[in-house]
Amino acid sequence: MAKYKTPEMEKAAQVRAKYSGKSSIDSPGRQAWKRLKRNPTALVGMFIIIVVILVAIFADVLAPFDPNQPDYMALKKAPDAVHWFGTDSLGRDILSRCIYGARYSLALSLATTITSALTGGLLGTIAGYRGGKTDNAIMRVMDVFQAIPMVLMAMSITAVLGNGIPQLIVAITISSLSICARTFRMAILTVRSGEYIESSRAINIGTFKMILRHLIPNAVGLLSIQMITILAASIGLISSLSYIGIGIAPPTPEWGSILNQGKDFLMSSPHMVIAPTCCILVAVLGFQLFGVGLRDALDPRMK
Repeated sequence: MAKYKTPEMEKAAQVRAKYSGKSSIDSPGRQAWKRLKRNPTALVGMFIIIVVILVAIFADVLAPFDPNQPDYMALKKAPDAVHWFGTDSLGRDILSRCIYGARYSLALSLATTITSALTGGLLGTIAGYRGGKTDNAIMRVMDVFQAIPMVLMAMSITAVLGNGIPQLIVAITISSLSICARTFRMAILTVRSGEYIESSRAINIGTFKMILRHLIPNAVGLLSIQMITILAASIGLISSLSYIGIGIAPPTPEWGSILNQGKDFLMSSPHMVIAPTCCILVAVLGFQLFGVGLRDALDPRMK
């Protein structure tokens, strides 16, 4: 039989802990953290994410060369002791460009994830909370968006708006609208039937106050997992659009843009595409592994 702790029981435990010198309260967050530390998949993903973030933050210090400075005496040079990842067709150091590429890829993916959560997440939250005709109307519109593949929709929007960082953020935000809406709707539906929600309705708490203070905080576990998944997908989508030439315009050192500039020399100089490809794979893998580990840690059935 499951054991529950009332607020009075927790207060009594805090008093006992105060005089005993140690805490006897094992909160859900603390239990999740313990499970997360025991999960090797989550730890590997967390390590990769931390490394990528540190590389992006300290790119100015770590990059051995200016990422946009050409060296016409070292065109398409293979990896050596000076240029660890080699150089591209203009003699630019690929290692430096990949290091700076982490800054652009992470910043753009984070921006698109936030904007997607604020737009699609708001629609999904309203649909899940209100239900009925409101839910049906919003979800039918999301079905139309979901019928179009994300890459195709992002390509179409970028082709209309043009190349650039703001245009890319708008394109990916609209493309992931349906995914975010359905994710937030599902999370809200899981907590909407709680007794505390019924109590809040009984005292006439407003809709947005209910959403911000009760629904979203209690669904934050599931939402965090889905946002990490969307963040990883955004990295791949941003790189894909830049690779086909409708994302980040050269000479910005973004991973997909580096791939685009090296694809014509795949057979003669494969190092020009191997390095940025590995950067994309490692970053996406890190977020995916951490997402899986976080899902297991937040599952109360996992011991």
